[in-house]
Amino acid sequence: LGIVSRDDLSEQKIMEKVAEGYDRPSLMVSDLMRKRQLIKVFEYSELAYASVRDVIKTMTKFGQLDCLVVDRSKHHIRGIISTTEITRKLNIPIYIQELPNFGEMVKALSHH
Repeated sequence: LGIVSRDDLSEQKIMEKVAEGYDRPSLMVSDLMRKRQLIKVFEYSELAYASVRDVIKTMTKFGQLDCLVVDRSKHHIRGIISTTEITRKLNIPIYIQELPNFGEMVKALSHH
């Protein structure tokens, strides 16, 4: 389970996977998907009193371009918050440096 955005399907991300040894014609959406464990999750009730600024600060802190919104009491995914959409709709710049996950850090260290 995870999410896929337009950025995840970009030529750059595809080339990164090819560089990791994936066969381009055989790439699957699941190969490009951001896994659920790596995505920040907001509880729906947490957002009831949060401002857009609060959400952006949290997403920036965790290096997340997209976050899931869940309602644990009903066991539902309520939606996705996208900084790309916030930027587009509100016309405000948001700069988020995506944080590497543990696997990416280990891989980077093994190349040195």
